[in-house]
Amino acid sequence: MRIYAKENYILLAILITAFLTAAVYMKIPSTQVYPPIFSMKYPLSTPISFWASMLGMRRLAADIIWIQTLQYYGKREGTGSPEFKRGNDKDNTPYKDLQSYWQQLIRFDPLFVNAYLLGPTTLGWNLKRYDEAMALLDEGVEMVEEIQKNLRTLNINETDEEHPLIVGKSDVINELKWKLYLLKSIIVYLHQDKYGEATELLEKIAFQDETPEEIRIILAQIYEAQKDYRKALELWTIIYRSTLKETRRDSAAKHMNELKNIIFSGRSLP
Repeated sequence: MRIYAKENYILLAILITAFLTAAVYMKIPSTQVYPPIFSMKYPLSTPISFWASMLGMRRLAADIIWIQTLQYYGKREGTGSPEFKRGNDKDNTPYKDLQSYWQQLIRFDPLFVNAYLLGPTTLGWNLKRYDEAMALLDEGVEMVEEIQKNLRTLNINETDEEHPLIVGKSDVINELKWKLYLLKSIIVYLHQDKYGEATELLEKIAFQDETPEEIRIILAQIYEAQKDYRKALELWTIIYRSTLKETRRDSAAKHMNELKNIIFSGRSLP
């Protein structure tokens, strides 16, 4: 019993030390570039990522949520990761907590670019929940603008590689803000069925290397709907060559074969 109690005291001491260290860390002026941890609400209970963020590892926390979000969205029933403890949903809303997953992620790391590219895509295009997609983008714009304000206030150069929170991301801050406004316009056009306008904006980001293939798929589908078969074939070919998912490669190959037949025969998709 005494040994057990001693181990508990040691564990408690470690946790207290970690908490105080994180608290002191967050009060250092030069680290207050991101919005403070306790200034935001976190819609999901995520013990692992929470403690990672408390220890000053917000990127690690965001990476954990990123994996859990992909796991959640990868399940057809949208039941979520076992770590998330929420009550049983009484309705049949597919992926009811998906917006909460994306919110949790960007609140840990407001500069997580792929979260803004993939999040509104899954919410706005796939699930037709345009309001949730726009809310996610609006929050992203607000946080990025706060980061830029903090950089100016603290006189921190965005290329300062010694800064612990922006190292490796100094070249994406301004570009990310531009992409957020671009995605907001795309969501509006898709919601209004203005596919021509949406296409022009999607083309600005769809061919960038870091863009998730889900955005390329949206554009390829719009090309097909607009009967622009050669552009659709070009995009499905890129998806086929770049994807790491076997099922998606098979789907791309099917689209490619259909489009080749259409182009050479001169007919249209049904």
